[in-house]
Amino acid sequence: MMFKNKSSNKAVTLFLIGLVFFSLMVRLLFFFSFTRYGSNAWIPFDSEQYFQLINNICASNGFCFEPGIPQAYRLPGYPLFLAPLYVFFGLQGALVVQIVIASFVPLLIFYVSRSVLPQMWSVAIIAACVASIHPGFVLYSGMFATELLAVVMLLIFFILLFRALQGQASSLLCAGIALGVASLMRPVGHYVLALALALLLITCHEKLWRVATVCVGWLIVVMPWLARNYLLYGALFFHTLPGLHFLQYLAAPIVEQRDHCLYLKARSQVLAQWETAIRHEESVQQRALNEYEKCCCGQHLATTYVLQHPWLACKHVCRELFKTCAGLYSAIILLADNAAWPAYTASTSWWTKIQRFLIPQVKRPFLIPYIYLDILVTILSLVGLFLFVLAGAFDGALRAAVIQLLPFIVLFIGLTLAYGGARLRMPAEPLILISAVCGWCWLYKKIQMWCV
Repeated sequence: MMFKNKSSNKAVTLFLIGLVFFSLMVRLLFFFSFTRYGSNAWIPFDSEQYFQLINNICASNGFCFEPGIPQAYRLPGYPLFLAPLYVFFGLQGALVVQIVIASFVPLLIFYVSRSVLPQMWSVAIIAACVASIHPGFVLYSGMFATELLAVVMLLIFFILLFRALQGQASSLLCAGIALGVASLMRPVGHYVLALALALLLITCHEKLWRVATVCVGWLIVVMPWLARNYLLYGALFFHTLPGLHFLQYLAAPIVEQRDHCLYLKARSQVLAQWETAIRHEESVQQRALNEYEKCCCGQHLATTYVLQHPWLACKHVCRELFKTCAGLYSAIILLADNAAWPAYTASTSWWTKIQRFLIPQVKRPFLIPYIYLDILVTILSLVGLFLFVLAGAFDGALRAAVIQLLPFIVLFIGLTLAYGGARLRMPAEPLILISAVCGWCWLYKKIQMWCV
């Protein structure tokens, strides 16, 4: 990045160093005052499985939940990163190292913004400052979860990709490598790769060379995992989570709506059908199905429910996408810090659920401002994102930025069609933040022009 003179270059450098330091202090303060206690850093179900994997890796049992039974339900990136840190520093020490890495997210957001909007310094500075105190980034930097490390790698990828779209294509191999690492942490990398390649083909010269470079970098990282799965299961795939995921969070809600029954009953019915389908396929094949084949049976069953009840599926998908867009990161804080969490039923109103955040009942009062900040940032982000899209429609200078950012935002949100929540918005959050700040800055300039 070029600056006008040495003094401005020094000022920007000092600002970014100070921003990273401030970001680190905020995250460490939150971790040592809340996240480190009890199971506050744990995501139900997910963290327990990652802990099993880490323990087995450390015990030289391989990548498995149980010794001697290799698994492909979880991706290997996060356990392989955390395992050596866990050996030397323990779990809390490993999470502190994770926090240090996550503290660079505001810096990376600054450079993503500069790559997409090189003439709008104010957007980059404001977005980076907001990222330093963003509730989602602060909370998940110290969580026993994959989100922030995957975001770091995705941001590195986006910096290099957007610079390539601006004509600076010298680091596309590194972009592919960064996306490959992210692909082994969160199951979104191959979708991002396809979209990125499409943008490169549409916008860049020497298209095939650039596309091939990104693909080579990505394959360097992911090919060992794909080869391992092919040798074990006879197919090229990343993980077997989709089978159970779509049955629990897409097929079961469809049955719940169709039969007007409780979710747990619908879930049990769907899982029983899955077991029946597996046994039938095993009788046809005259052998036990492997983990991947069972996953395929689950996906096929979920697809059958969607095709049989498209309207019910559409209603469920719209509700989950809304939960992803408007969900609050502080929901998990209310769950962790409130011993009297209510049991919601189908008759529970939206207003009752909203009141849990407007009048939060927590044991630690310092969390209340955090929850209100979460509400404020979420509302401003959604409105700002709408303004950004509006700006792209009327402002030719911003249209290219909308074309580059919006498809990835839609992709990340769209991937949560079966099960939505703020946590699943995390890969899109940096791009949403940059877009929202740009939208608000555009509105501010328009108001200034109208007032003159």
